[in-house]
Amino acid sequence: MYPILFSSGSFNLRSSVFFFFLGCVAGLIIGIIETKRLSELGRIVYDPISIWVFFLAFLPFVYLSGLVNTWIFNWDFYSKNLSLKGLLSSGWISYGGIIGALIFCPVYDYLYPRITKNITVPTIDSIALVLPIFEGVYRIGCLLNGCCYGMKTTSFLGLYLPDVHGVWAVRYPTQLFYILLGFGLFFLLWHYRKKKRFKGELVFLYLFGYGIGRFLIDLMREEKYYIGRFNVYLIMDLSFVIISLVIMILNRRKEKKS
Repeated sequence: MYPILFSSGSFNLRSSVFFFFLGCVAGLIIGIIETKRLSELGRIVYDPISIWVFFLAFLPFVYLSGLVNTWIFNWDFYSKNLSLKGLLSSGWISYGGIIGALIFCPVYDYLYPRITKNITVPTIDSIALVLPIFEGVYRIGCLLNGCCYGMKTTSFLGLYLPDVHGVWAVRYPTQLFYILLGFGLFFLLWHYRKKKRFKGELVFLYLFGYGIGRFLIDLMREEKYYIGRFNVYLIMDLSFVIISLVIMILNRRKEKKS
């Protein structure tokens, strides 16, 4: 619909880029609010410097991990003459971003206090609040850009929307479903965050809900990536669900024994 939000000369501000960074800002705000709350409860020492250091290192790492995911599963652009700009703008996949975030947080929590000799803020559960609010905002860009579009349908769920090539049709509004999934998970986790039973529980609740939600939505997507006969998106969705469910069950059993 509106893949380009603003143009000036040779400069084009794409919807996907604008809402990606707007989602990052929303995530930063939520991270600061949650950190201040934990500080007021006496669970951590509020350190603004560590928060800014975290996000300044976190954002490029997560962005690159999302690109790596694209390079692994999207084979089309390997047949093209790629430049560095082409590689860095080849598309961003949320699976890679989520996995990158979950790798980055424990590494940061381990290294930062050892390098700076300062107490750091535990980030693993806070990131479970940042990821869904980012997803909800970022997917607005997908809707305007036309990417991640749904299959054509005659269902009552269908809306008249374009695909990434500008072809309009009645489709499943998968981008809108992604937006609702992101904001829905955020509000659920935001209200549950004070009741969590073990460190990392919010992360696994997020992965469980995200995996189920994405599985249902990805069934309606037009764009699919296959390895043989297997849909990569659905495999990733089910992997998130199974891994998070197993870990939560094991922790609940451990909690009962103790």
